[in-house]
Amino acid sequence: MEPRKRLVCSVRVLSVVLLLTLTLSACVPVAAPAPAPAPAPTSAPAPAPTEVAPAAAPAPTEAAAPAAKKTCEGESLSVLMDDRTQNHVLRDELLPAFEKETGMKVNIDIMPESALVEKENLELSQSVGTYDVMQYIWLFNISWAKNGWLADLKPLMDDPSKRMYGFDPNNYDAPIWDLLTREGKIVGANLIASTGYMYYNKQLLDKYGVTVPTTMDEFLAAAQKCNHPEDGVYGYAGRGERGGTQNIMNWQEMVKGYGGKIFDDKWNVTLESPEAIKGTETFVKVMTESAPKGTLTAGWTEVQTMFQQGQVCFIWETNDMLSRLNDPAQSKVVGHVGTAVLPSSEDTHNGFLASWAMGVPSTSKKQECAWQFIQFATSTDVGVKAKYASTKDAIKLQYEAYPNPEGLPKIGEVIAKGFALGDPDFFPRVPEYNEWSEALAVEISNAITKQKPPAQAMTDAAKAITDVMTKAGYYKK
Repeated sequence: MEPRKRLVCSVRVLSVVLLLTLTLSACVPVAAPAPAPAPAPTSAPAPAPTEVAPAAAPAPTEAAAPAAKKTCEGESLSVLMDDRTQNHVLRDELLPAFEKETGMKVNIDIMPESALVEKENLELSQSVGTYDVMQYIWLFNISWAKNGWLADLKPLMDDPSKRMYGFDPNNYDAPIWDLLTREGKIVGANLIASTGYMYYNKQLLDKYGVTVPTTMDEFLAAAQKCNHPEDGVYGYAGRGERGGTQNIMNWQEMVKGYGGKIFDDKWNVTLESPEAIKGTETFVKVMTESAPKGTLTAGWTEVQTMFQQGQVCFIWETNDMLSRLNDPAQSKVVGHVGTAVLPSSEDTHNGFLASWAMGVPSTSKKQECAWQFIQFATSTDVGVKAKYASTKDAIKLQYEAYPNPEGLPKIGEVIAKGFALGDPDFFPRVPEYNEWSEALAVEISNAITKQKPPAQAMTDAAKAITDVMTKAGYYKK
């Protein structure tokens, strides 16, 4: 199948907000949070582009202009973003100031994540040229950059005369730049850095005498103890919707919690290992015995709503969800939200590291103007006001301001620890991800819907993934 056809096919399948989402579904799903490449297979084409060393990051800041220069006055930009609260704040409340300062007119199209992903793949693969800026899940840039669909922002970033809105490359964690660099080119700027946390309703835990778990076995026991359907309370809610950043994400967090993983260092599939099967069994158990009805087809929006309504004790979700869990306008659990790093075995951490980035399609004829908008959207000021996890300063200022239940660790400290532990290799950054992730998502779905035992689902998933990797030349004959 030609790469272009494969991409289009994979997108249709995707229906995800994946997240991120990392969260989409039918020929080949699209993916999730980004991982760093593993060692290239022996005698096979390098599966993932070589990541760039820190030296490839933007040049150190000299004197970034604090506000915009009207070098793009009279220009119009078209921007594509996903449907989340932060993006509505950006468009409806903060954008007018940018337009006034720069003299530009910016049209921001907002749509659900599944539609966004499909639109982006079609736009880029067919060189439509509708948009000047796209918000995208970093994992897509593996194939997009390889195909030349994304502009290199590094020359603009390295030019101090084109820096504004306080842009400072050092105000972003180095691993984030690693995620957004392909073959020496920087193909995006971080809008929303993401990693996983365990959120819990302290009020419910206190009511049922449940302590905060730190290991996988403790978590399973806590979810069971906190499960009280007779009270309308459930132990856990997870992403059951099929897709790269939906069921794969929560499933893989639990597999990694036991020390399991998808590949070994030679790209052999390890889903039939005791650790992977144990993690799958745990995911199936909490999803079928301790979760509300509807969880088996839930995405991150539904999981968020269940927690906001006080229906569940635990969810494993991304850092950017915390703002919505603490929003009095939509949440009933404000002031009762506890935050912890994900439970795991002693020798592993199972949280991912990912980025929703702002990139410029190579077809845009207004790349310098697009860069001005990207600097505005990813700035600390906008990050704090719209609640984007963009710069290090924006993240620090936001999470320090959230209500902290009495007696619990400070949220800001927990968030910082989670980012420090986040695994950029969580989602294998190989071009073939789109080809095999749908098969994996299907088998996870088969397991949680009891169509197959967990071990059989993993065996079938391993075969499907191995077939793809074999055809791609990852194994010696």
